[in-house]
Amino acid sequence: MKKLIVFIVATGISISTFAQSFTENFENNLTQKEDFTVVNISSKMFELMAMVTEEDLQQIVSNLKSMKILTTEKNASKYYNEAVHLLTTNKTYEELMSVQENNESVRMFTREEKGNISELVIAICEPQEFILIGFNGKIDLKELARIAKMVDVKGMEQLEKITPQKQ
Repeated sequence: MKKLIVFIVATGISISTFAQSFTENFENNLTQKEDFTVVNISSKMFELMAMVTEEDLQQIVSNLKSMKILTTEKNASKYYNEAVHLLTTNKTYEELMSVQENNESVRMFTREEKGNISELVIAICEPQEFILIGFNGKIDLKELARIAKMVDVKGMEQLEKITPQKQ
């Protein structure tokens, strides 16, 4: 009976951990949280953005559930390497693209659920800054760069490098 209870508790913990996004998990496991600036954009904010955007963007924005940005100017390469290692070893994430330009490294990963992209994670390392951006919801990569311009947050310009796939 004790084994059954331990199994149920462990399963519940693992399911609740899996339900969190990569960016939330990464933030929760930081030992130096005070080194980071954290920005959360909720689904309510995306709803408000949908009200004031072009009609063709309203559907895209309304499908986004959240966006989280973690950024720090301390130990940039350490945090970048840690995030990329976790993403590449986690089989639920697939690398979408990587960019190495001058002194900047960018890697983008997606997670799919039922054939749709449900999470996009972007890890950026500049010489003096690490940025981790996570989008959650029903994500259309072809339109995400347009949303990135609306948000106007450092690092989001990397989304413009995504080229739409022909269907």
